Amino acid sequence: MLRRFPTRTTLLACALISACASPAERPPALTVAETYQRFFDGHSPTDEKIDLVENGRAFADTLRARADAPMVKGSTAIVEQVTETQSDRAEVTFTLVIDGRPALSGQRGSAVRVDGSWKVSASTFCVVLTFEGNSAPIC
Repeated sequence: MLRRFPTRTTLLACALISACASPAERPPALTVAETYQRFFDGHSPTDEKIDLVENGRAFADTLRARADAPMVKGSTAIVEQVTETQSDRAEVTFTLVIDGRPALSGQRGSAVRVDGSWKVSASTFCVVLTFEGNSAPIC
């Protein structure tokens, strides 16, 4: 069963009520959106990013190598929609913003739930790396 969540509305609703305080009570869309935002935030620590991406340990060297790149330091993500397609998979529409300007608008990606935690899918990160002119052995 597909469940669509308009992410901006969900984020606002959870900000206004305490019902979303517990991770177990949060809608998957909120958790996926937060994961994307933290992962693509240029100021998030590399070790945190390793935990936020599928197969993070395989991406560790790549994440460390690009951590100080100006394009990465100035990046953020705006999650526009999350559609839970399975209990452990969601499709995500997001815009990657670099230095305040949209760089990848309406980009489609995915998130996977691994051991109870939502992560940016490896395939999504590989697409972003290609956009940057980079790659990783796992890609």
